[in-house]
Amino acid sequence: MKTFAYPPPTDGKPFRLTLGLRELQAKEWFEAGTDVQEQLGQRRELIESSREIVYQQLSGHREAITYFMDRIVENLTTHHSEYNGSGKSLTHTPTNVTGDLLARAH
Repeated sequence: MKTFAYPPPTDGKPFRLTLGLRELQAKEWFEAGTDVQEQLGQRRELIESSREIVYQQLSGHREAITYFMDRIVENLTTHHSEYNGSGKSLTHTPTNVTGDLLARAH
C-alpha cells in the first residue's frame, strides 16, 4: 500500500485539490515598490542604450502585443493616479518618465 503525505479522502467522495486561490483585484495587478523612481530611470537607460535587446517582437504577434499593452495602460491610468497616458505613450508623473508604446526595435 502507498503512503501519502496528504492521503486522499476515504469517504468515497471524489478527491478535489484546493489551493486557496482567489481572483486578484484589478487595482492590485501592478504594485510599485519604494524604489520605483530608481527602477524607472534604469529601465529608461536600458531602453535608450539597448532597445533591440530589451524589446523584441516576433512576427505575427502585433495584435496580441497591442491588446495587452492597451490593458496595461488602462489598468495603470485607472487604478494608479501617478500614471497618465494613451495608446501612444505612458508617463509616470512623479518622475516624468515617459515610455513610447509605438516605437519598435530597429
